[in-house]
Amino acid sequence: MGDLLVAQELDSIPGVTLGLLYESEFHPAIAVHPFSSDSDVTTVTKETEAIIANDLRYSDRFEVMDSIPEGLVGDGIDYQLWDQLGAVWLLAGSVERQAGEGDGFVLALELHDIVYGAVHQRGRFLLPSAEDRDFRMAVHVASDQLVQWIYGEPGMAASRIAFSRRSEDGNQELYTIDSDGTNFRQITSYGDLTMSPTWSPLGDKIAYTSRKENGLPRIYELDMKTGEERALPSER
Repeated sequence: MGDLLVAQELDSIPGVTLGLLYESEFHPAIAVHPFSSDSDVTTVTKETEAIIANDLRYSDRFEVMDSIPEGLVGDGIDYQLWDQLGAVWLLAGSVERQAGEGDGFVLALELHDIVYGAVHQRGRFLLPSAEDRDFRMAVHVASDQLVQWIYGEPGMAASRIAFSRRSEDGNQELYTIDSDGTNFRQITSYGDLTMSPTWSPLGDKIAYTSRKENGLPRIYELDMKTGEERALPSER
């Protein structure tokens, strides 16, 4: 495993998010109906709902309706009333535990087209345990699929940024952070200059340059799942 520091969860960075600005000035209003769940998964359900609502806000594709009249919270969907409130889309969802062994969950999403008064798309997504480091990323994947249903192209919520950061002692280490500013993690601790991180096409490895050996720059590859690193061959 070399000199890699075991990654530790750090606090999120307030106000830091990754987003895109689109030229279109039209942002259809979308309402997120309170997700349903059994009583033993209420906390996970509320967290999942909040993550998706924030992903939609950061996408710069929608106007998320922040308040829902109490009379519209229920099992049925009154398309006429939602239309009068200005909603174009309505997202309903539920969270339940996966059947069998394990601590995972199943997220079911149902997207309603208010204009046509019909269900536009449905989907089910597997989520790991809420304590799993990839729980939020799994929810981001569902958010991106929701954008795909509406716009024909996925969103970018399931993005993780790798970057180098200079410390007070003058060294640079590598960090990652999710697109919504959470899961801020330090992934190297070499006490030297480490920079220029680049994700692999599958997003499971990071290549970077470090002077950690003999002060000479060399390219390394870090496996983000196993924590193993290796020096890449030098071209001559």
